[in-house]
Amino acid sequence: MVYPSPIAKFGTKDSVKSGDVPLDIQFVNESSVGADSVNVDLLYTWTFGPFGVSDELDPQFTFEQIGNYEVRLLVDNGVCQDSAVMRVQLDRITNFFIPNVFTPNGDQNNDLFEWTIEGIDEFRIVIYNRWGTKVFQSETLDDHWDGGKEPDGTYFYVVTGKEQTLDAETVEYRGDLTLIRE
Repeated sequence: MVYPSPIAKFGTKDSVKSGDVPLDIQFVNESSVGADSVNVDLLYTWTFGPFGVSDELDPQFTFEQIGNYEVRLLVDNGVCQDSAVMRVQLDRITNFFIPNVFTPNGDQNNDLFEWTIEGIDEFRIVIYNRWGTKVFQSETLDDHWDGGKEPDGTYFYVVTGKEQTLDAETVEYRGDLTLIRE
């Protein structure tokens, strides 16, 4: 009996090949054997970069680290093999939420100037008063400012860091905030 050579081929549901982590990708196996061939059971081995393997027909895989990775499908009929490769690009978007008003008056409501920043390394925030004097500085993402002994008024902040992206670009965001104690 002659076994026809398998032909490895695959795609993804909705043609997804890139995106922000974490990214779930549903792979669709489109492998085949010759049209005039006998019925042959094929074995499938998927390799998802350095992260794992699967023997499912149409696996779903979640990529959780930024980078460029190869996904490989090896199709085996017991005698012959074929493989197909796809490159997947995973990145991350930096997200910032920095409020513009806080009221450190002790009422347990909005008493802290807190920021939510994701996807940044080498984080640093510096807060200045209206005369340009530094009144607060932090290099901790989950920190906050309680206003210290600063009076009501407008303050300015500068956030710097490097994005956790493939390009690791340096970022700088500037803005103002209002401190209201009464």
